[in-house]
Amino acid sequence: MKNGETKARKKTIIAAAFKLLNEVGLDQFRLRPLAARLSVSATALYWHFSDKDELVNAMVEQLYLQAYQGIHEETNLQASLHRLGKQFRTSLNTCKDGAQLCATDKP
Repeated sequence: MKNGETKARKKTIIAAAFKLLNEVGLDQFRLRPLAARLSVSATALYWHFSDKDELVNAMVEQLYLQAYQGIHEETNLQASLHRLGKQFRTSLNTCKDGAQLCATDKP
């Protein structure tokens, strides 16, 4: 599988994971229902993510990336930090349990 295909599939998995998270919440978020939603076996997800924690980390990374969009437009540090805080709050609110998801992130 080519690197571009792998990235595209990871994005598809992450998008489906956010949809599932929005429906069931973080406490009920499991890989088997996610796999069923994607019409693959649960073990097929392990080709792209070694475990649930790695998938959660990728989801958290996406929330942070959303927050960082547009920060480079600011010229002073205080304005950049203020904008980052506002955008991060907005990013967390794009999904159910967003703050809890980031709090459980394991580096």
